Amino acid sequence: MNLRHATYWLIYEWGTGRRVRPELERLLREQYLPPDELESLQTARLRALLEHAGRHVPYYRELFRKEGFSPGDVRSPRDLAALPPLERATVRDHPEMLLADTADRRTLFTTRTSGSTGMPVAVQHDRQATSVGTARYWRAYLAWGHQPGDRIVRLLRPPEEWNWKTAVRDRLIMRLTNDFRWYVETETVKHLESLVRLLQNWQPSTFRGYLEKLTLVANYLEHTGRRLRIPRIVSGASPLTDEDRTRFRNLLGDEVFDYYSSEETLGMAFECPAHEGLHLANESFVIEPMAGDRLARPGELGEVFVTALTNYAMPLIRYRLGDTLTPLDRLCSCGRTLPLVRMTHGRILDILSTPDGRLVSPSAIIRTIRALEPPAVAQLQVIQETLHRLRIRIVKKPAYTEETEARLDTAIRELMGREVAVEFDYPESIEVNPRTKTRVIESKVPIRFDRPTVQEQP
Repeated sequence: MNLRHATYWLIYEWGTGRRVRPELERLLREQYLPPDELESLQTARLRALLEHAGRHVPYYRELFRKEGFSPGDVRSPRDLAALPPLERATVRDHPEMLLADTADRRTLFTTRTSGSTGMPVAVQHDRQATSVGTARYWRAYLAWGHQPGDRIVRLLRPPEEWNWKTAVRDRLIMRLTNDFRWYVETETVKHLESLVRLLQNWQPSTFRGYLEKLTLVANYLEHTGRRLRIPRIVSGASPLTDEDRTRFRNLLGDEVFDYYSSEETLGMAFECPAHEGLHLANESFVIEPMAGDRLARPGELGEVFVTALTNYAMPLIRYRLGDTLTPLDRLCSCGRTLPLVRMTHGRILDILSTPDGRLVSPSAIIRTIRALEPPAVAQLQVIQETLHRLRIRIVKKPAYTEETEARLDTAIRELMGREVAVEFDYPESIEVNPRTKTRVIESKVPIRFDRPTVQEQP
């Protein structure tokens, strides 16, 4: 390890409290294990997690008793099929039942989903889980050729909790590690122009973001007749299509990579430079692509059930994630033995347009709804019918009242514009089917960059 890399890790681990380097070294070794050794390692970690969950997590203690399930009898990941899936509603409604009695609540790291499935949840991670999760990201970065200390620009959702101390620490780490984090939920042409100039002048080696944000930047570049030549473009949150890849190569950079992750489990699969599929992180997860009541065969679409093997604070076992993938029946020519999959359908979110010319991130809408106290929304879908009309479908919790609707109407119109009419529907349930690409945040309004924007008027 050279001085530059050692300095980077010293600063990063000091700033985040995560011990990433030992985990990264382990992951770099394990990705080349013979397949039978990899499965044995995965099984041993699965059995240890199940034994911990059965002893220390109330939900699993009761579930294992009810199902007559003994973790000691597990001989392979396929034995997980004896358990029912963990549903998103259970995580949302009973988080305390899923929290281990051994968890140190003072050190837990909370991630909250964007609500891209229509049902936002929060998950607690211990330090080991976050350290390994960061190491999985870095395994992918190294595979792509991005080294510690190389310049990177990341398009991110703003943190849930933000104060001057975290802002100062965040800015310091960014400057010392060359990791620029672009936190914007409501874009204007002025914001997009600032971002493009940053990318042109700073010349990062990697540009990473959610698919819809990268698409927005690419569309803006095309609108203004420009192109960028960033060495690496990394997309996440929704699967890349061949059309996306071609567009990003033409407008954003040289090579395009896909990364599969979720807030509940952190990084699960990455695409290497061979571009033959995404490598599943099987040393850290058991990922079951289910076709009905059986595992999907190679080439067959399966719904993702995931078991995270490193998070002992809040174990998620056979968690129904809401995505689909297709397992492949070959190993990658790169030499890694981590199984290959092809991502098909995932979480689909649209960017919304306002009458005054702003572009609103889907996470801004979801954050506004999630801010309700007490929590009153079980599930939601937002459809922008026209520039001046928004339809919100909500499955209500008992706490939802007429006052809740009034508060929500006010908050949404403050975000989207006072002239926007907000209509509410209250179905009993909202089916969000990843196989049919149901949109949780859908806009029927085409994005334009030539609408006048209030913030930019003199």
